[in-house]
Amino acid sequence: MTTPRGALFTGSVNYDDAEKTMRTAVEILGAHVGRIPDGEVGKRFHWIMFQPDVLGEADGVERVGAEPIPFGAGLDARPLRIADGVEAAEIALPPLGCADALLGELEQILEEIPHEDLAIQWDVASERGILEGASGYGAVM
Repeated sequence: MTTPRGALFTGSVNYDDAEKTMRTAVEILGAHVGRIPDGEVGKRFHWIMFQPDVLGEADGVERVGAEPIPFGAGLDARPLRIADGVEAAEIALPPLGCADALLGELEQILEEIPHEDLAIQWDVASERGILEGASGYGAVM
């Protein structure tokens, strides 16, 4: 039998910002945790679900249905479609925010934390589950 050596966090914590997430985890768990994710804060609490709100801003993309389908953090879970008469190749997508948010936070982390004390994790488990149609993924929770 193995001896537990601590905790590993992945995914959402749902505080308003990464600093509060990390400070709270350290306060509660201290030396029991060696790595802390940013908590997928704000609208990124379920990373993939905020993308339709961004993509829906593009000319030629429209929501399906007249009434919003509420999803946590003020998101609208209605699906999107390409509007009638629009060719997909004509659609100019807005900046999705993923890369900008990730790179901005990574830059801040790299400036503040000594590299020998740092581990970076890239987690795509939920998104892969949605793409693969895994049980429970993609349904409104």
